[in-house]
Amino acid sequence: MEEENKVDIGINNGGWEKQESKFDDMWDPEAEGASRELTGKIIEVRSDVGANNSTVYTFEKENGERISTWGSTVLDGKLKTVELGTFCKIQFLGRIPNKSGKGKPYKNFGVFTKK
Repeated sequence: MEEENKVDIGINNGGWEKQESKFDDMWDPEAEGASRELTGKIIEVRSDVGANNSTVYTFEKENGERISTWGSTVLDGKLKTVELGTFCKIQFLGRIPNKSGKGKPYKNFGVFTKK
């Protein structure tokens, strides 16, 4: 019975083609071994993404690699006036306790630009 529930997800499965997400390479500065800094040219900003209607920023690094990151209240506020094509450096500064003392700590970022 368990064997019946398995799905073959092979590449040549009845003509179906696997679709990849544009967000496969997401920067998460809190992931183990991840860099706490992202540097690249901002090439795309997508709004209202996912269940929380978040913003996703896509950067092109100097080596041509593309990497995206989810926005947040802090990051969105600091990137809202940055134009596409601008070189940015985003530094993850850690989590900061909420000023009201209620709720969970939020991620803080430093954002720097260079034209």
